[in-house]
Amino acid sequence: MKNKDFILGILGGLGPMAGVELQKRIIMASPAKTDQEHIKMVCFTNPKIKDRTHALQKGNDFSQEVIRSLTLMSLIRVSVGIMVCNTAHADFDKIKKGVKYPLINLVLETVEYLRLKYSYYSKVGLLATDGTLQSGIYHQALAKYGFKVVAPTINGQQILMQTIYGPVGIKAGYFQNNKRIVNNLIKKLQDNGAQIIILGCTELSLVGIKGNSVLDPLDVMAKKIVGLAY
Repeated sequence: MKNKDFILGILGGLGPMAGVELQKRIIMASPAKTDQEHIKMVCFTNPKIKDRTHALQKGNDFSQEVIRSLTLMSLIRVSVGIMVCNTAHADFDKIKKGVKYPLINLVLETVEYLRLKYSYYSKVGLLATDGTLQSGIYHQALAKYGFKVVAPTINGQQILMQTIYGPVGIKAGYFQNNKRIVNNLIKKLQDNGAQIIILGCTELSLVGIKGNSVLDPLDVMAKKIVGLAY
């Protein structure tokens, strides 16, 4: 390990299982062979932060509670922090200014990984919340490298939001039941020309979709953190 004092700070609760899933993937990606060789991590799960999509749509601020949560982790001197929520990155610059340690930008890191590994693609499918789509954070980052975004139809986006937020949705704890729905949405994006699909909501990482045609930001983050620590 390059830095034995390296500590990762994870802001979870956005939703609650996403932060846990990132920890799992970091551990699985680690080259550690003993307990002592693993990365030190702290995950502060704060499910009381306002829903990011709802806040963006209503013009409400969610960033101050995010900043307070990230600041709490500075008490144990985390080396770098990450917010396990794509939509929260709509306010990334504002949040970054309020925190005294480096933050990893999940969205930009995902797009950079795409550029390095899949530069031969031109059309990128994006499954994300209404808030993420409306903020344009992925669209802007992808356009910088010449990628064209393929988003769901209006009906498809409504189905996706229900799959994430509905009473039997992913946030309600129904993971495997929604895998078929997400796969159908992926297929429709592919039918519309998408060559690779970004799972642009960390809730989608929980339904177990894998494959060469899917890019999961949590996998990108796991590789990034392992690269920083070892």
